[in-house]
Amino acid sequence: MRKTLPLIFIIATLILVGCQSTPSTEPAQVDVNSTEASESGYPISDGYPVGEYEITYVMGPDFSIDTPLKTGDLVVTGTGPAGVPIILIDATDVGELLGTTVISDDGTFQIDLANGLPEQHQIGIQLGDLTGTDLNANDFVYNDNYYVRPLIGIMFDMALVEN
Repeated sequence: MRKTLPLIFIIATLILVGCQSTPSTEPAQVDVNSTEASESGYPISDGYPVGEYEITYVMGPDFSIDTPLKTGDLVVTGTGPAGVPIILIDATDVGELLGTTVISDDGTFQIDLANGLPEQHQIGIQLGDLTGTDLNANDFVYNDNYYVRPLIGIMFDMALVEN
């Protein structure tokens, strides 16, 4: 026991000295008011915690359905960015496809329907098939005028069919 006492003393001293040492580098300082951001939109930082920051979204284009819409109408018209393929859906029937078109060069569209519009249903326009275009679906993700509906997705505009 007497031989191990100095060994225990040495080990305890080393542990205490190791616990009292200070780091040789300062923690990284992050300017939370910096406007510099990575491609993902998050602030560039060398460490944590990252403070509050504001994320800005690229606004998608505006679309609109001409109103009023009446029960039995066979044509739906509206406006949007030229060359964008769109689909018209019945939001009341959880996205039933009513028609498709591509917005013309003058920024207007017309969708001819096989059946008249149903009374008191909400209809909406969504992004159509972008295959073969130079358009990117991510450019149409956010706008204050867009509607997001569960089981349906993003609708660029909605309108109620009146009687």
